[in-house]
Amino acid sequence: MRTGLLQCQILITTSVLDNGVNIKDSQVANIVLMTEDEDEFKQMLGRRRFASENETINIFIFVGKSHLFSKRANIYFQTYCNLCDHRDIFLPDAYEMLMEDPERNAIMLSSYYDFDGWKHHSNELAIEEVRMRCLYCRKVAEGLASDKYFFIREQMRWIGKDCTQEWLEKACIHISQNNVDEIKDILDRLYQEGGVLNKVKFNEFKGVLMKSAEKIEQGSFKGKAGNINTVNAALQLRQEWSAYEFVSVGDDRKVYELYKNGQALNNLFEGLTRENLGQIVNECKNGLKGIYEGLFKGSPPEALENDLETLSVFINIKLKAYPGLEGWMLKSSGKGENKKIGISKRPHSAVGK
Repeated sequence: MRTGLLQCQILITTSVLDNGVNIKDSQVANIVLMTEDEDEFKQMLGRRRFASENETINIFIFVGKSHLFSKRANIYFQTYCNLCDHRDIFLPDAYEMLMEDPERNAIMLSSYYDFDGWKHHSNELAIEEVRMRCLYCRKVAEGLASDKYFFIREQMRWIGKDCTQEWLEKACIHISQNNVDEIKDILDRLYQEGGVLNKVKFNEFKGVLMKSAEKIEQGSFKGKAGNINTVNAALQLRQEWSAYEFVSVGDDRKVYELYKNGQALNNLFEGLTRENLGQIVNECKNGLKGIYEGLFKGSPPEALENDLETLSVFINIKLKAYPGLEGWMLKSSGKGENKKIGISKRPHSAVGK
C-alpha cells in the first residue's frame, strides 16, 4: 500500500483489493478477474495504474458455464431468503450462531447486519445487493444456455468494448469437442480393457492427453515431465475426464492402474476370506498367474503378465485394500525351482503405512 509495488510474481487476492489500493508496478503484466459484479470488476481493474499510454497488460476473464451461474444464483437466493426471514437477530441468538460456525456466521453478521448493542438488524442495502446478484446470475445462466460467449460480451461491455465473433474465437482459449471426445474415448477403452498399463502405454496416453491439456491451459504444462501427478492434474481440467485417475503400482512405477470415480476396476471378487485366500494359493501350486486368476476371476492384464515381481506387488496392494484381508499378504520363499509362494501376516508397520 505504501509503494504500489507487488514485490512478488503472483498475487491472489479477494475483492478487498477493489478499493483503496493502487498498483503502480510496470512489471504487473497479467490480471485475472473473477467476479460477476460490474462495479467490482471495474474497481479491481482500476487498481493497476499506468505511467504512460504505452503500457499494456493482459486481462484474463472467464467464459463462464451456465450451470455454475445457476448454482451461484441458488446460493444468493438461499442467502436472500435467510436474511428476509431473520431481519432481527438478538444477541443470545447471535452468540449461539457464532458457537455453531464461528467463521461463516461471523462473516454473515458483519456483512449483512448492523449491530445496535442488543440486536443485529439486517442491512437493507446489503439484502438488496444479494437479491440483485441473484437476478443477474440467473440472467447470465439463461444467456449462456444459448450463447457460450454471453458472459464475455457482458464483461467487455462493462469496459466499453464491442466483441466481434472473429475476435471472440481468437481470444478464447479452448479446445474442440473432438479433442475432448478423443481423450474420453481413450480413457473409456483403457478402463474397459482392464485399466492396467505398462510404462510404454501410459506414456503413449500421456502424450495425447498433455497435448490437449496444453491447449486448455495455454501451455502451462509445457516443459513438465508429465509424471503421474501432472497427468492426474490434467485430467481434472475437463468434466468429461475428471472421473478418472491413475495410480502407480510398484516402487519403480513400471505399471499404472486407471481408476474411475475412485474405484479400481480389478477388485477382488466378493466374499473372499482368509481361508479362501489360503486355498487359492495352495491349489495354484504357487504360480502367481494362477493365483491372480483365482483372486480376480480373469487373466492378468498384459502389463503385468510378464512382470511377476510387479504382479506380486499388485496382488498385495489389492489384498491390503480388501476388508478383512488387510493384515495378510503373499510372500515368496526359496529360489528357482524351490521358490514357493504362501500367505503370511503382513508386518504391522506395513499395515499402518
